[in-house]
Amino acid sequence: MSVTALEKGWIFQLSVFLHGVCAFVLLPALAFVVCLDVTARYIFNNPLPWASDLTTILLLCTFMSAVPFCTAQDGHIRVETLYEDYSEKKRAWMDALGDLMGLFFTVLLTVRSFLDAPRFFARGERSDMINIPHWIIAVFVGTCALVTSLVLLGRMQLAIQRALSKEKAS
Repeated sequence: MSVTALEKGWIFQLSVFLHGVCAFVLLPALAFVVCLDVTARYIFNNPLPWASDLTTILLLCTFMSAVPFCTAQDGHIRVETLYEDYSEKKRAWMDALGDLMGLFFTVLLTVRSFLDAPRFFARGERSDMINIPHWIIAVFVGTCALVTSLVLLGRMQLAIQRALSKEKAS
């Protein structure tokens, strides 16, 4: 699917920014923490108690910040053996249906994350070993899910327009 229309908008630019955070901040930090923990564990026989917590948080944030860009670039996996046999119109409708299903999940994740963040803040919940507040993670995950939802809405609109234009051409 062509994402040219998406690439012109601010939603795509936001997904590019989150992708940059993933590529240039979170992934290097994740690699550093894992290497540091492996070195401490196997060379000095002194594992870092906080490394597992930090690795889990960094992995979650890395995944969530990469999803909007991957979605905007149509980088997700689909069952090509079925998809390649469809007509252009049917492909467009299948794209719209897939985006709708993804939108359902990302909207639920967005709502839940933003509803949980104030409760995490009020209770002062923090990770066990590294003491990072959970509300910060919930807000970051919710923001990434919100951007993904907006990208999916844009993709769904484009897919429906493609499907309807194929119907008019028939």
